Amino acid sequence: MRPLSFFTEHIHTVMQAPVCQNTVHIVAGSHRSLPSYAKSIDYLRALQEHICHLGFRTTLRLGGSPDADFALLLHSARFLATGGAYGRLIEKTRNWQQGIAWGDRGARVGEGV
Repeated sequence: MRPLSFFTEHIHTVMQAPVCQNTVHIVAGSHRSLPSYAKSIDYLRALQEHICHLGFRTTLRLGGSPDADFALLLHSARFLATGGAYGRLIEKTRNWQQGIAWGDRGARVGEGV
């Protein structure tokens, strides 16, 4: 999990893009039962509240189909990778398709896989 400061640092850069609708969609899922699931939900709600305090509307999508989530994130106007393997896969695929994705090192366009 990323600290809230990560999102404070990156969210304004990501959302300055001209296609921004001023809404941040938080997509998360756990497709196996983990003892830390309740803590993850608490974290995601804290993240959602934090982003709202930064001035953005938010939606929270939890536990959706991994395939549907992948397609949604792959085709979203903007994507912020937060460090997990699933996010890195989406980031690399978007870059390979000449999309824009933000990762730990900032925006990268079309670097390939």
